[in-house]
Amino acid sequence: MNFSEIIKKIPVIEDQVNYWMVRTSGGKFYDQFLSNSKIAMGSDYITPENVIKFPAKREEFFKAISPVIQANTDSERPGLTASQFYRFYYEIKKNDVVIIPSESSQFLSIGRIMDDKPEAFTFQSDEARQKCDHVHTRNVHWLTTKSRHAFNPNLISLLFSHNAIVDANDYKDFINGVLYDFFIQDNTGHLVINVNTEESIKAKTLFYLFFELFDLTDDFYSNQFSANDINIRINLNSPGKVELISKNLGKLSLVGMFIVFIAGGNFKCGDFQVGTDGVLKPILQFLSEDAERQSKIDLLNSALSDLNVKEPKEIVNIIKEMKIAQK
Repeated sequence: MNFSEIIKKIPVIEDQVNYWMVRTSGGKFYDQFLSNSKIAMGSDYITPENVIKFPAKREEFFKAISPVIQANTDSERPGLTASQFYRFYYEIKKNDVVIIPSESSQFLSIGRIMDDKPEAFTFQSDEARQKCDHVHTRNVHWLTTKSRHAFNPNLISLLFSHNAIVDANDYKDFINGVLYDFFIQDNTGHLVINVNTEESIKAKTLFYLFFELFDLTDDFYSNQFSANDINIRINLNSPGKVELISKNLGKLSLVGMFIVFIAGGNFKCGDFQVGTDGVLKPILQFLSEDAERQSKIDLLNSALSDLNVKEPKEIVNIIKEMKIAQK
């Protein structure tokens, strides 16, 4: 079976996209950043018009801006402040992904940079200026806000950095795992399965689910290949996430399709005509042609229900598109 029709619909994370965390002064400016669709830094002792007059080369930029910082602040590390300005103006690019923490980092918001260069914040009144001492801003389209518990615990270490702007590229897998349920990054597929039960997770149910899903995947191809090249990353806190990772995008797509069809919802096998042409036909035939397999599918459905597994939204969208195309 050729999965190319499915694979070309999977979101691809562009290689040139970088990831950043921008602090909000302990959450003080978190709501303003969200409501204004911006991230911001810097006081008004130096304006954006002044900054862009400095040389763009890093070393020359530092030499030009550091005396200004020293003359207007009590910073003991003007070089660090200079590096933050340089990062804000020259390293953060349009389409980069930014994450900001609320007070006590209880919530994290993820957005995408929308402009090519920083601009000056426009204050509507003196009162507004008193509430926000930031002048240099970047426009952001906010994508989502989640509780910190929705993120992989490994990402939390990022929050302990004290710099105003932090390179978060080492955490991009975890950030994308919140934005997408299925995506391709660095030529590798990531299928994120959200386990939403708030009850204690029974080990037998969890391991049975994935053992049988992988067994079903192998059986689909009459054991011509094994699902052994699918790796797993687990972050289960009731609720939590299970992430399946593989360079074999066809296998991951098939696992995702099985979850959606078995879990039911609007995509039960009966909602499709098995005789319909297209890439879904052999999957639907496989799931409906064998009585013994039907018993296994019923048990898998119960396991998905017990764990309150939500259908991967990107897989659901792909099926919707393919269903419409088949009409």
